[in-house]
Amino acid sequence: MVEAEPTDEGRSRIPDLIVRGPGRVEQVINTNKGKLEVFQKAFFPPPPPVSKVPADVVYPPAAWTFTPATNLQFMSTIQRTKNGKATQLGTMPNNLLKATSHLLVPHLGPIYHAMLSQKVYPDNWALTERIILRKPGKADYHVPGSWRNIVTSSRHGQVTNSTMSEKFTKMVEILLLLPEMQFRAQPG
Repeated sequence: MVEAEPTDEGRSRIPDLIVRGPGRVEQVINTNKGKLEVFQKAFFPPPPPVSKVPADVVYPPAAWTFTPATNLQFMSTIQRTKNGKATQLGTMPNNLLKATSHLLVPHLGPIYHAMLSQKVYPDNWALTERIILRKPGKADYHVPGSWRNIVTSSRHGQVTNSTMSEKFTKMVEILLLLPEMQFRAQPG
């Protein structure tokens, strides 16, 4: 909650926000709903008024056959995660997952494989939480730009998404499916 009094250091509190409205008039935002709206505008700009995706897109045939990731690929993804990053409530921290991955992946791998082969993505793996944090060293935290958001999500969702993303990226690069103007990973 963001309703604690300023003297209660144990509870979260976002101070009143000062925004410029029409005519550059300063407006003080002091309700949770108002602060939510300010942060939504700052973190989620509106979509373009007209989509640039053509209406009748004809996609080419598949360039390769999908294969599920291996336990070794899941293990590799887990080992690349950074320690000390925020995790969603109720999920295992990265350093613990990394330290125990050799014990867990033989059991998690079949779950991940079943999810992919059955084309079922658990709802709770898709949920994310956004946490609003102060940007360090800012002079005035009444200004919305002095805040940033971080996203936490399911550790299992992160492992499967990262592993599959890496597989797809490698295949796209191997098959030279990126346009010449697109950046490619350097060999080596």
